[in-house]
Amino acid sequence: MATMTKKKLIQIISQKKGMHPNDVRGIIQAFLDTMTDCLSQGDRLEFRDFGVFEVVQRKQKIGRNPNDRMLFFSINNNNNQETARAT
Repeated sequence: MATMTKKKLIQIISQKKGMHPNDVRGIIQAFLDTMTDCLSQGDRLEFRDFGVFEVVQRKQKIGRNPNDRMLFFSINNNNNQETARAT
Protein backbone atom coordinates (compact mmCIF):
# COMPACT_ATOMS: atom_id res chain seq x y z
CA MET A 1 0.00 0.00 0.00
CA ALA A 2 1.48 3.35 -1.04
CA THR A 3 1.48 6.50 1.06
CA MET A 4 -0.18 9.63 -0.30
CA THR A 5 1.89 12.63 0.75
CA LYS A 6 0.79 16.25 0.55
CA LYS A 7 3.35 16.83 -2.20
CA LYS A 8 2.01 13.92 -4.24
CA LEU A 9 -1.58 15.07 -3.70
CA ILE A 10 -0.67 18.55 -4.94
CA GLN A 11 0.90 17.09 -8.09
CA ILE A 12 -2.11 14.91 -8.87
CA ILE A 13 -4.68 17.66 -8.33
CA SER A 14 -2.67 20.23 -10.30
CA GLN A 15 -2.43 17.82 -13.24
CA LYS A 16 -6.12 16.86 -13.12
CA LYS A 17 -7.38 20.43 -12.85
CA GLY A 18 -4.70 22.15 -14.93
CA MET A 19 -3.77 24.46 -12.05
CA HIS A 20 -0.34 25.66 -10.96
CA PRO A 21 1.01 23.56 -8.06
CA ASN A 22 1.48 26.67 -5.89
CA ASP A 23 -2.23 27.50 -6.25
CA VAL A 24 -3.21 23.95 -5.30
CA ARG A 25 -0.75 24.02 -2.37
CA GLY A 26 -2.41 27.18 -1.03
CA ILE A 27 -5.89 25.67 -1.30
CA ILE A 28 -4.88 22.42 0.40
CA GLN A 29 -3.04 24.27 3.18
CA ALA A 30 -6.07 26.53 3.78
CA PHE A 31 -8.29 23.44 3.92
CA LEU A 32 -6.01 21.68 6.42
CA ASP A 33 -5.66 24.83 8.56
CA THR A 34 -9.45 25.21 8.67
CA MET A 35 -9.88 21.56 9.66
CA THR A 36 -7.28 21.97 12.41
CA ASP A 37 -8.98 25.11 13.74
CA CYS A 38 -12.38 23.41 13.81
CA LEU A 39 -11.08 20.32 15.60
CA SER A 40 -9.13 22.40 18.13
CA GLN A 41 -12.37 24.23 19.01
CA GLY A 42 -14.06 20.91 19.65
CA ASP A 43 -16.18 20.96 16.51
CA ARG A 44 -17.03 17.86 14.51
CA LEU A 45 -16.29 17.68 10.79
CA GLU A 46 -18.58 15.61 8.62
CA PHE A 47 -18.02 14.99 4.92
CA ARG A 48 -20.95 13.14 3.37
CA ASP A 49 -19.98 9.90 1.61
CA PHE A 50 -16.46 10.16 3.05
CA GLY A 51 -16.20 10.24 6.85
CA VAL A 52 -16.41 12.08 10.14
CA PHE A 53 -13.54 13.70 12.05
CA GLU A 54 -13.91 14.53 15.73
CA VAL A 55 -11.86 14.91 18.89
CA VAL A 56 -12.66 12.14 21.36
CA GLN A 57 -12.09 12.48 25.11
CA ARG A 58 -10.42 9.44 26.58
CA LYS A 59 -9.88 8.72 30.24
CA GLN A 60 -6.41 9.04 31.71
CA LYS A 61 -4.24 5.98 31.67
CA ILE A 62 -1.68 4.91 34.22
CA GLY A 63 1.73 4.14 32.81
CA ARG A 64 5.00 2.93 34.22
CA ASN A 65 8.48 4.15 33.38
CA PRO A 66 10.38 0.98 32.37
CA ASN A 67 13.69 2.37 33.67
CA ASP A 68 12.78 3.24 37.26
CA ARG A 69 9.35 1.53 37.52
CA MET A 70 7.70 4.81 38.68
CA LEU A 71 3.99 5.23 37.90
CA PHE A 72 2.70 8.21 35.93
CA PHE A 73 -0.61 9.39 34.51
CA SER A 74 -1.03 10.24 30.86
CA ILE A 75 -1.57 13.98 30.40
CA ASN A 76 -3.07 14.37 26.95
CA ASN A 77 -6.35 12.53 26.71
CA ASN A 78 -7.68 14.23 23.57
CA ASN A 79 -7.30 12.18 20.42
CA ASN A 80 -8.29 12.99 16.89
CA GLN A 81 -10.42 10.21 15.57
CA GLU A 82 -11.52 9.64 12.02
CA THR A 83 -14.52 7.47 11.40
CA ALA A 84 -15.26 6.41 7.84
CA ARG A 85 -18.84 5.49 7.18
CA ALA A 86 -21.19 5.57 4.27
CA THR A 87 -24.08 8.01 4.57
